[in-house]
Amino acid sequence: MICVAVSAPTMSGMLAAIKKGQKVADAIELRLDGLKNPELASLIKAARPRKVVVTNRSSREGGLFAGKEADRISSLAEAISLGADYIDLEWRTAVPIRERLLANKRKTKVIFSYHDFTHTPSRRALLNVLKSMRAAGADVGKIVTMATSPDDNITLLSLLGWARQHNFPLIAFCMGEMGKISRLATLALGGYMTYASPGRGRETAPGQISASTLRQIMEQMGLS
Repeated sequence: MICVAVSAPTMSGMLAAIKKGQKVADAIELRLDGLKNPELASLIKAARPRKVVVTNRSSREGGLFAGKEADRISSLAEAISLGADYIDLEWRTAVPIRERLLANKRKTKVIFSYHDFTHTPSRRALLNVLKSMRAAGADVGKIVTMATSPDDNITLLSLLGWARQHNFPLIAFCMGEMGKISRLATLALGGYMTYASPGRGRETAPGQISASTLRQIMEQMGLS
């Protein structure tokens, strides 16, 4: 599944990016952290019939939201009330907040996400994170790290085998130039979803490939 991540400082910019992403997306991630005065109901409506992921990434996790934690979490609770398919909640979020959102998620699936923008930790360390996510009740796990060597892709993608054995949906790939290959390979290896940009210059993470390019490669490789 290709998820197109859209981010813009204005509603008009978000809606334009959603329209562009819809042409090739299976799902659309609404990044609220760069948006002033978000009108979430309108954004979700515009993203349909695609599946909708709502994310409000904190600055400590590489996002743009620098306000109060309560306000950030409130936007995710609103997404649940509006029927978003997924919310993305950072694994490092305080445990009581994670548990409260899980207890009130209704039909929305909760993605617990872990990011490392500096390097790729050891497989043992990442596997511990993955096991903890599953034990904590995540519907989907997401582990994304920075690739500083080609071997980092192998380390991260190897987590998919454990996830498959335990029937746990996992999003796993590397960021950065060296991690580009993993954004495609993850789908061939059973990854739940990969992220792409609506177009060049609209990336929300290092190494992100445009959705149209990713879709073309997938079709040529018979992965669609």
